[in-house]
Amino acid sequence: MSTLLESTAPSDQAAGHRVLGRVRAHLPEIAARSAEAEAARAVPADLIAALREAGVFRMSLPRAWGGEQLDLVESARVVREISRADGSAGWTVQAASMAWFFVRSLPHETLANEVFGDGADLMLRGAIAPKGRAVGVAGGYRLSGRWPLASGPFTPDWMLDVSRTPPRPGPSCASRAAWA
Repeated sequence: MSTLLESTAPSDQAAGHRVLGRVRAHLPEIAARSAEAEAARAVPADLIAALREAGVFRMSLPRAWGGEQLDLVESARVVREISRADGSAGWTVQAASMAWFFVRSLPHETLANEVFGDGADLMLRGAIAPKGRAVGVAGGYRLSGRWPLASGPFTPDWMLDVSRTPPRPGPSCASRAAWA
């Protein structure tokens, strides 16, 4: 029988157990406050801070950037434990802890100086459905549109947006007007 996932290396399992150990200390309170989170439509800020301190938002980040470098299986175990206490807290951790996978292709200097300049506990909030439009302007892009959902009801370090950009004029583009 073949499998798509490699077995977890012992060092990753140890890191996963460390993260799980720190998380488990908070699970009773997370469960006890799930109704509060539901009523507020957000995981309470102090619980987010406790989970951040426990390392869940850096658990998938490579060690080179200060993370725990858990693989998908070990990260899923952490998310599953949190989700058993409160589904919303589990979703929030899952969405925010995947930040690394969205920013890892940025230039090394950008990661070092901007993204992880204040530490490894990056919390990302975003909408990956392309609901907006990005138009090139001097120095960057101007965004417009409406994003009805951005996962992660907390104050993020970074916002992620996937927007459409007009095609560049050239042989592969029939016309700019056809895009709009």
